[in-house]
Amino acid sequence: MYKKRKNNYRKKFFLLIILFVLTTLPLLAQTTDEAPFHFENGELHGFTAGTEAPIIENDPAFAYAGSGSMKVTMETAGTYEVILNSPGEMAAGTPIDIHIYFPAGMVASIQPFILDANWGWNSYWVDKSSITPDTWIEASVLIPQTAAVPINRLGIQIFADTPGTIWIDSINFITEVEIDKSGLEALLVVAEGLLATAVEGEGIDEYAPGSITVFEADVNAARTIYDNAEALQREVDDAVQLLESAIADFLAAKNEIIPPSGRLETLDNGFRISWDSLYADGLFTVRRSLSMAGPYTAIAENMAGTTCTDNDILEGKTYFYTITVSSHGYASEPSTPVYGKILRFAQLQDLPLFKE
Repeated sequence: MYKKRKNNYRKKFFLLIILFVLTTLPLLAQTTDEAPFHFENGELHGFTAGTEAPIIENDPAFAYAGSGSMKVTMETAGTYEVILNSPGEMAAGTPIDIHIYFPAGMVASIQPFILDANWGWNSYWVDKSSITPDTWIEASVLIPQTAAVPINRLGIQIFADTPGTIWIDSINFITEVEIDKSGLEALLVVAEGLLATAVEGEGIDEYAPGSITVFEADVNAARTIYDNAEALQREVDDAVQLLESAIADFLAAKNEIIPPSGRLETLDNGFRISWDSLYADGLFTVRRSLSMAGPYTAIAENMAGTTCTDNDILEGKTYFYTITVSSHGYASEPSTPVYGKILRFAQLQDLPLFKE
Protein backbone atom coordinates (compact mmCIF):
# COMPACT_ATOMS: atom_id res chain seq x y z
CA MET A 1 0.00 0.00 0.00
CA TYR A 2 2.79 2.41 0.83
CA LYS A 3 4.54 1.93 -2.55
CA LYS A 4 1.30 2.41 -4.43
CA ARG A 5 0.68 5.71 -2.63
CA LYS A 6 4.23 6.79 -3.40
CA ASN A 7 3.68 6.20 -7.12
CA ASN A 8 0.47 8.23 -6.97
CA TYR A 9 2.36 11.11 -5.35
CA ARG A 10 4.96 10.94 -8.12
CA LYS A 11 2.26 11.05 -10.80
CA LYS A 12 0.63 14.04 -9.14
CA PHE A 13 4.01 15.79 -8.85
CA PHE A 14 4.77 15.32 -12.57
CA LEU A 15 1.26 16.48 -13.49
CA LEU A 16 1.82 19.65 -11.47
CA ILE A 17 5.15 20.23 -13.28
CA ILE A 18 3.44 19.81 -16.67
CA LEU A 19 0.63 22.18 -15.69
CA PHE A 20 3.17 24.75 -14.49
CA VAL A 21 5.09 24.60 -17.77
CA LEU A 22 1.92 24.85 -19.85
CA THR A 23 0.69 27.90 -17.93
CA THR A 24 4.01 29.75 -17.82
CA LEU A 25 5.14 29.20 -21.42
CA PRO A 26 2.66 31.72 -22.86
CA LEU A 27 3.92 34.30 -20.36
CA LEU A 28 7.51 33.61 -21.29
CA ALA A 29 6.58 33.94 -24.97
CA GLN A 30 4.97 37.36 -24.52
CA THR A 31 6.12 39.96 -27.05
CA THR A 32 8.87 42.19 -25.68
CA ASP A 33 9.25 45.85 -26.57
CA GLU A 34 12.71 46.59 -27.97
CA ALA A 35 12.07 50.28 -28.65
CA PRO A 36 14.47 52.73 -26.92
CA PHE A 37 11.54 54.13 -24.90
CA HIS A 38 9.51 51.03 -24.03
CA PHE A 39 8.06 51.82 -20.55
CA GLU A 40 8.72 48.30 -19.27
CA ASN A 41 9.46 47.48 -15.61
CA GLY A 42 7.85 50.67 -14.34
CA GLU A 43 10.15 52.98 -16.37
CA LEU A 44 9.12 56.42 -17.62
CA HIS A 45 12.56 57.13 -19.20
CA GLY A 46 12.61 60.68 -17.85
CA PHE A 47 9.34 61.82 -19.45
CA THR A 48 7.65 64.55 -17.41
CA ALA A 49 4.55 66.74 -17.58
CA GLY A 50 4.84 70.00 -19.50
CA THR A 51 2.08 72.53 -20.16
CA GLU A 52 -1.01 72.18 -17.91
CA ALA A 53 0.72 69.26 -16.09
CA PRO A 54 -1.18 66.08 -17.03
CA ILE A 55 -0.92 63.16 -14.62
CA ILE A 56 1.79 60.78 -15.86
CA GLU A 57 2.30 57.27 -14.53
CA ASN A 58 3.49 53.87 -15.68
CA ASP A 59 0.78 51.34 -16.50
CA PRO A 60 2.27 47.84 -16.17
CA ALA A 61 -0.82 46.05 -17.51
CA PHE A 62 -1.52 47.76 -20.87
CA ALA A 63 0.84 48.14 -23.79
CA TYR A 64 1.33 48.32 -27.55
CA ALA A 65 4.27 45.93 -27.18
CA GLY A 66 5.64 44.19 -24.13
CA SER A 67 3.60 44.71 -20.97
CA GLY A 68 3.97 48.37 -19.88
CA SER A 69 3.14 51.83 -21.22
CA MET A 70 2.96 55.47 -20.12
CA LYS A 71 -0.52 56.48 -18.96
CA VAL A 72 -1.38 60.17 -19.39
CA THR A 73 -4.51 61.56 -17.71
CA MET A 74 -6.11 64.95 -18.42
CA GLU A 75 -8.55 65.95 -15.67
CA THR A 76 -10.15 68.71 -17.79
CA ALA A 77 -10.28 69.75 -21.42
CA GLY A 78 -7.24 71.81 -22.44
CA THR A 79 -3.80 71.80 -24.02
CA TYR A 80 -1.27 69.46 -22.39
CA GLU A 81 2.32 68.39 -23.00
CA VAL A 82 4.41 65.33 -22.22
CA ILE A 83 8.10 66.09 -22.68
CA LEU A 84 11.52 64.46 -22.50
CA ASN A 85 14.54 66.76 -22.26
CA SER A 86 17.86 65.60 -23.72
CA PRO A 87 16.47 62.36 -25.21
CA GLY A 88 19.88 61.16 -26.41
CA GLU A 89 21.67 60.67 -29.69
CA MET A 90 19.32 60.89 -32.66
CA ALA A 91 20.67 61.69 -36.12
CA ALA A 92 19.34 64.45 -38.36
CA GLY A 93 16.89 62.97 -40.86
CA THR A 94 15.62 60.40 -38.34
CA PRO A 95 11.86 59.74 -38.02
CA ILE A 96 10.60 59.15 -34.46
CA ASP A 97 7.62 56.78 -34.31
CA ILE A 98 5.24 57.06 -31.32
CA HIS A 99 2.37 54.67 -30.57
CA ILE A 100 -0.67 56.18 -28.84
CA TYR A 101 -3.96 54.61 -27.69
CA PHE A 102 -7.20 56.60 -27.53
CA PRO A 103 -10.11 54.92 -25.72
CA ALA A 104 -13.67 55.56 -26.86
CA GLY A 105 -14.93 58.89 -25.51
CA MET A 106 -11.49 60.54 -25.45
CA VAL A 107 -11.54 63.33 -28.05
CA ALA A 108 -8.20 64.98 -28.72
CA SER A 109 -5.79 65.99 -31.46
CA ILE A 110 -2.07 65.39 -30.90
CA GLN A 111 1.13 66.96 -32.14
CA PRO A 112 4.46 65.17 -31.61
CA PHE A 113 7.33 67.67 -31.81
CA ILE A 114 11.08 68.07 -31.44
CA LEU A 115 13.23 71.05 -30.47
CA ASP A 116 16.72 70.75 -31.92
CA ALA A 117 20.02 71.90 -30.38
CA ASN A 118 19.23 75.51 -31.42
CA TRP A 119 15.61 75.22 -30.21
CA GLY A 120 14.40 74.89 -33.81
CA TRP A 121 10.87 73.46 -33.87
CA ASN A 122 9.46 70.66 -36.04
CA SER A 123 6.18 68.83 -35.49
CA TYR A 124 3.49 66.64 -37.05
CA TRP A 125 -0.23 67.31 -36.56
CA VAL A 126 -2.68 64.42 -36.10
CA ASP A 127 -6.23 65.73 -36.15
CA LYS A 128 -8.89 64.19 -33.89
CA SER A 129 -11.03 63.48 -36.96
CA SER A 130 -8.44 60.98 -38.23
CA ILE A 131 -8.05 59.06 -34.94
CA THR A 132 -9.84 55.72 -34.54
CA PRO A 133 -10.86 55.03 -30.90
CA ASP A 134 -9.89 51.84 -29.07
CA THR A 135 -6.91 51.41 -31.41
CA TRP A 136 -3.19 52.01 -31.17
CA ILE A 137 -2.20 54.62 -33.76
CA GLU A 138 1.30 55.53 -34.93
CA ALA A 139 2.32 59.19 -35.11
CA SER A 140 5.74 60.14 -36.46
CA VAL A 141 7.76 63.34 -36.21
CA LEU A 142 10.88 63.89 -38.32
CA ILE A 143 14.18 65.34 -37.18
CA PRO A 144 14.89 67.43 -40.31
CA GLN A 145 18.11 66.90 -42.24
CA THR A 146 18.98 70.53 -41.45
CA ALA A 147 18.32 70.19 -37.70
CA ALA A 148 21.10 70.88 -35.21
CA VAL A 149 21.70 67.76 -33.13
CA PRO A 150 21.56 66.42 -30.50
CA ILE A 151 17.96 67.54 -30.03
CA ASN A 152 17.02 69.34 -26.82
CA ARG A 153 13.50 68.02 -26.43
CA LEU A 154 11.06 65.39 -27.63
CA GLY A 155 7.42 65.96 -26.76
CA ILE A 156 3.78 65.23 -27.47
CA GLN A 157 1.19 68.01 -27.31
CA ILE A 158 -2.36 66.90 -26.52
CA PHE A 159 -5.25 69.19 -27.47
CA ALA A 160 -8.03 67.60 -25.41
CA ASP A 161 -11.68 68.43 -26.09
CA THR A 162 -12.70 66.18 -23.21
CA PRO A 163 -11.10 65.02 -19.95
CA GLY A 164 -9.76 61.48 -20.11
CA THR A 165 -6.75 59.22 -20.52
CA ILE A 166 -4.47 58.14 -23.34
CA TRP A 167 -1.59 55.66 -23.36
CA ILE A 168 1.80 56.16 -25.02
CA ASP A 169 4.18 53.29 -25.78
CA SER A 170 7.02 51.99 -27.92
CA ILE A 171 8.71 55.24 -29.03
CA ASN A 172 11.17 54.13 -31.64
CA PHE A 173 13.75 55.70 -33.94
CA ILE A 174 16.37 54.40 -36.35
CA THR A 175 19.76 54.22 -34.66
CA GLU A 176 21.65 52.81 -37.65
CA VAL A 177 21.37 53.14 -41.44
CA GLU A 178 18.80 50.65 -42.69
CA ILE A 179 18.68 49.73 -46.36
CA ASP A 180 15.14 49.81 -47.73
CA LYS A 181 14.79 48.50 -51.26
CA SER A 182 10.99 48.36 -51.26
CA GLY A 183 10.55 51.76 -52.91
CA LEU A 184 13.04 50.88 -55.64
CA GLU A 185 11.41 47.50 -56.17
CA ALA A 186 8.00 49.13 -56.71
CA LEU A 187 9.49 51.60 -59.20
CA LEU A 188 11.14 48.75 -61.09
CA VAL A 189 7.80 46.98 -61.46
CA VAL A 190 6.32 50.16 -62.96
CA ALA A 191 9.32 50.81 -65.20
CA GLU A 192 9.59 47.25 -66.49
CA GLY A 193 5.87 47.23 -67.25
CA LEU A 194 6.19 50.46 -69.24
CA LEU A 195 9.25 49.07 -71.01
CA ALA A 196 7.44 45.86 -71.97
CA THR A 197 4.52 47.86 -73.38
CA ALA A 198 6.85 50.06 -75.44
CA VAL A 199 8.88 47.12 -76.76
CA GLU A 200 5.66 45.40 -77.89
CA GLY A 201 4.88 48.42 -80.03
CA GLU A 202 1.89 49.57 -78.00
CA GLY A 203 3.71 52.50 -76.45
CA ILE A 204 5.85 55.24 -77.96
CA ASP A 205 9.08 55.01 -79.93
CA GLU A 206 10.97 57.51 -77.84
CA TYR A 207 10.71 59.55 -74.69
CA ALA A 208 12.17 62.92 -73.79
CA PRO A 209 15.08 63.48 -73.90
CA GLY A 210 16.25 60.16 -75.48
CA SER A 211 15.06 56.94 -77.05
CA ILE A 212 13.44 53.75 -75.75
CA THR A 213 16.96 52.27 -75.81
CA VAL A 214 18.06 54.87 -73.25
CA PHE A 215 15.04 54.08 -71.09
CA GLU A 216 15.85 50.38 -71.26
CA ALA A 217 19.43 51.14 -70.21
CA ASP A 218 18.15 53.20 -67.26
CA VAL A 219 15.86 50.38 -66.13
CA ASN A 220 18.62 47.79 -66.47
CA ALA A 221 21.05 49.99 -64.51
CA ALA A 222 18.50 50.38 -61.72
CA ARG A 223 17.86 46.63 -61.72
CA THR A 224 21.60 45.96 -61.35
CA ILE A 225 21.84 48.35 -58.41
CA TYR A 226 18.77 46.76 -56.83
CA ASP A 227 20.24 43.26 -57.14
CA ASN A 228 23.50 44.38 -55.54
CA ALA A 229 22.25 46.93 -53.02
CA GLU A 230 23.27 45.19 -49.83
CA ALA A 231 26.25 47.43 -49.14
CA LEU A 232 25.29 51.10 -49.31
CA GLN A 233 22.01 52.96 -48.86
CA ARG A 234 23.43 55.67 -51.11
CA GLU A 235 23.40 53.31 -54.09
CA VAL A 236 19.72 52.59 -53.53
CA ASP A 237 18.95 56.31 -53.30
CA ASP A 238 20.88 56.94 -56.55
CA ALA A 239 18.95 54.17 -58.27
CA VAL A 240 15.63 55.59 -57.09
CA GLN A 241 16.53 59.03 -58.46
CA LEU A 242 17.69 57.57 -61.78
CA LEU A 243 14.56 55.49 -62.18
CA GLU A 244 12.19 58.26 -61.06
CA SER A 245 13.71 60.56 -63.66
CA ALA A 246 13.46 57.90 -66.38
CA ILE A 247 9.81 57.13 -65.59
CA ALA A 248 8.99 60.85 -65.43
CA ASP A 249 10.50 61.45 -68.87
CA PHE A 250 8.74 58.41 -70.30
CA LEU A 251 5.32 59.44 -68.96
CA ALA A 252 5.85 63.05 -70.01
CA ALA A 253 6.31 61.86 -73.60
CA LYS A 254 2.95 60.09 -73.28
CA ASN A 255 1.37 63.31 -71.92
CA GLU A 256 0.82 61.69 -68.50
CA ILE A 257 2.04 63.89 -65.66
CA ILE A 258 1.88 62.38 -62.15
CA PRO A 259 0.88 64.87 -59.40
CA PRO A 260 3.33 65.56 -56.55
CA SER A 261 2.99 63.91 -53.14
CA GLY A 262 2.47 66.61 -50.48
CA ARG A 263 3.30 66.93 -46.78
CA LEU A 264 2.32 69.54 -44.18
CA GLU A 265 4.37 70.66 -41.16
CA THR A 266 3.06 72.93 -38.41
CA LEU A 267 5.13 76.03 -37.65
CA ASP A 268 4.70 78.46 -34.76
CA ASN A 269 2.36 80.73 -36.74
CA GLY A 270 1.69 78.93 -39.99
CA PHE A 271 2.38 75.89 -42.14
CA ARG A 272 5.22 74.61 -44.29
CA ILE A 273 4.02 72.72 -47.36
CA SER A 274 6.58 70.42 -48.98
CA TRP A 275 6.35 67.72 -51.62
CA ASP A 276 8.06 64.97 -53.59
CA SER A 277 7.80 64.80 -57.37
CA LEU A 278 9.10 62.67 -60.21
CA TYR A 279 9.87 65.86 -62.13
CA ALA A 280 13.10 67.40 -60.85
CA ASP A 281 12.94 70.15 -63.50
CA GLY A 282 9.22 70.87 -62.96
CA LEU A 283 7.54 74.10 -61.89
CA PHE A 284 5.13 73.83 -58.97
CA THR A 285 1.98 75.72 -57.97
CA VAL A 286 0.52 75.56 -54.44
CA ARG A 287 -3.18 76.31 -53.91
CA ARG A 288 -5.15 76.77 -50.67
CA SER A 289 -8.78 76.37 -49.61
CA LEU A 290 -10.92 76.35 -46.46
CA SER A 291 -12.74 73.27 -47.76
CA MET A 292 -11.54 69.90 -49.01
CA ALA A 293 -13.78 70.27 -52.06
CA GLY A 294 -12.50 73.78 -52.88
CA PRO A 295 -12.44 76.20 -54.51
CA TYR A 296 -8.65 76.52 -54.27
CA THR A 297 -6.69 79.77 -54.71
CA ALA A 298 -3.01 79.88 -55.71
CA ILE A 299 -0.66 81.14 -52.99
CA ALA A 300 2.57 80.35 -54.91
CA GLU A 301 2.92 79.79 -58.66
CA ASN A 302 5.56 78.28 -60.96
CA MET A 303 8.04 77.59 -58.16
CA ALA A 304 11.28 75.71 -58.88
CA GLY A 305 11.68 74.45 -55.29
CA THR A 306 9.82 71.80 -53.30
CA THR A 307 8.69 73.78 -50.25
CA CYS A 308 6.38 76.70 -49.51
CA THR A 309 5.48 78.53 -46.28
CA ASP A 310 2.02 79.97 -45.52
CA ASN A 311 1.84 82.38 -42.56
CA ASP A 312 -1.30 84.19 -43.72
CA ILE A 313 -3.67 82.06 -41.64
CA LEU A 314 -6.06 82.39 -38.70
CA GLU A 315 -6.16 80.41 -35.47
CA GLY A 316 -8.74 77.64 -35.28
CA LYS A 317 -9.38 77.33 -39.03
CA THR A 318 -8.56 74.25 -41.09
CA TYR A 319 -6.58 74.92 -44.27
CA PHE A 320 -6.31 72.55 -47.24
CA TYR A 321 -3.44 72.63 -49.76
CA THR A 322 -2.87 71.02 -53.17
CA ILE A 323 0.20 71.05 -55.42
CA THR A 324 0.39 70.77 -59.22
CA VAL A 325 3.48 70.37 -61.41
CA SER A 326 4.21 71.46 -64.97
CA SER A 327 6.86 69.61 -66.95
CA HIS A 328 7.70 69.09 -70.61
CA GLY A 329 4.87 71.42 -71.56
CA TYR A 330 2.19 69.48 -69.64
CA ALA A 331 0.50 70.07 -66.26
CA SER A 332 -0.60 67.51 -63.68
CA GLU A 333 -3.87 67.21 -61.86
CA PRO A 334 -3.85 68.61 -58.27
CA SER A 335 -2.27 66.40 -55.62
CA THR A 336 -4.28 64.80 -52.83
CA PRO A 337 -4.99 67.65 -50.37
CA VAL A 338 -2.96 67.93 -47.18
CA TYR A 339 -4.50 69.89 -44.34
CA GLY A 340 -4.05 71.15 -40.81
CA LYS A 341 -5.25 73.54 -38.13
CA ILE A 342 -3.44 75.59 -35.48
CA LEU A 343 -5.55 76.07 -32.38
CA ARG A 344 -3.25 78.65 -30.81
CA PHE A 345 -0.27 80.54 -32.20
CA ALA A 346 2.98 80.16 -30.28
CA GLN A 347 4.11 83.08 -28.13
CA LEU A 348 7.80 83.98 -27.94
CA GLN A 349 7.77 83.96 -24.15
CA ASP A 350 6.52 80.37 -24.15
CA LEU A 351 9.56 79.06 -26.03
CA PRO A 352 12.06 77.13 -23.87
CA LEU A 353 14.84 79.47 -25.03
CA PHE A 354 13.35 82.34 -23.05
CA LYS A 355 12.40 80.47 -19.89
CA GLU A 356 14.28 81.18 -16.69
